[in-house]
Amino acid sequence: MVDNREPTSIGKVFGVIVLPLVLIVAGVGAPLSIVYSALRRRTWAKRERNFAVLMSSLGRTISFSDFCKAVETGQGTFVCEWENAFKGPTRWWWTEDDVYAATPYPCVDHLHMTTDATFSPFLDWCSEQYVGRHGKARYVVASDEQKKRAAPNLEKSRTLDIPLLSQRTASLA
Repeated sequence: MVDNREPTSIGKVFGVIVLPLVLIVAGVGAPLSIVYSALRRRTWAKRERNFAVLMSSLGRTISFSDFCKAVETGQGTFVCEWENAFKGPTRWWWTEDDVYAATPYPCVDHLHMTTDATFSPFLDWCSEQYVGRHGKARYVVASDEQKKRAAPNLEKSRTLDIPLLSQRTASLA
């Protein structure tokens, strides 16, 4: 059946009223977003510095150069903990273990792990065994610039992407 109704016109008066409101919201929202993003980056950087100091005091760090050597030789597993699956911030870990061979639980790609509760035991196990307070993975001490330069080489390594286990590791930060 064909619908012969005329499209609804919003009208010029409505446009004259709404356009200034949109501009005001954008004019206020954009600067607030910029300030929020800057504060969030600063807070994350401070938290990561404190976290690196803590991991160092526990003897659980690896220098960036040693990490790169291990990745080049194909040893161990690179574990990337992320707060957001598509953009940073991230925490880099390295362990001598082959995590995929060692896990008693099923695991899949990081997108499915976060949406399917079937994989919660695997994430809990990763926290306990590797990135938690008593885990054996070592925190990679690297700047954001070093991480950007190293990222293409990581494709050759055994890699595990997991969501940041902040709820499980809150006592660390």
